[in-house]
Amino acid sequence: MRYLLALLLFASCAPKINYNTTFSTPFEFTLVDTVVASKNTLYSRAISWSAKTFISSQAVIDVQDKEEGKIICKPVIDISGKFFPQGGDINSKQSYVRYMITIEVKENKYRCKLSDFYHYGSYNSFGFLNAEKPNVNKNAPSSYAEYRRFYLIKEYVQNDALKTIQSLKDAMRTKENDF
Repeated sequence: MRYLLALLLFASCAPKINYNTTFSTPFEFTLVDTVVASKNTLYSRAISWSAKTFISSQAVIDVQDKEEGKIICKPVIDISGKFFPQGGDINSKQSYVRYMITIEVKENKYRCKLSDFYHYGSYNSFGFLNAEKPNVNKNAPSSYAEYRRFYLIKEYVQNDALKTIQSLKDAMRTKENDF
């Protein structure tokens, strides 16, 4: 009887994973904004923002079409070691999320869309983050840790995406100095 009581007490204290997340489906973020500026000015501001935001904008910018007013960037978020147990070889815990930023500009407005978030790493790879739940064996001893890691990664990426959008919004509203 004592063992049953201890087991029930232990089970009730075990943390639960909330599968009813507030993540959008599909897992993408879009901003449409109006700014009083010409198409060329907005395009220049977007190119300038990408050069300042990413370490190597040449490596990140995949498409630059000034006529169409379209820029496609493919950056990577390094989340190595952030969501893994302490200890062990950090090289075995390399983890990244790649995604796509599409910026389209027109006269007095622009649209920015962050999409195609894909997680990969040396420890594990969850693939596209559009899934509501990770693809793991629920009966595996580490399944709880994998579910938790999946949701932590999605939350981290969502926060990073919202900061990226705000950063672009600020840059698009900033007027250039004519020194």
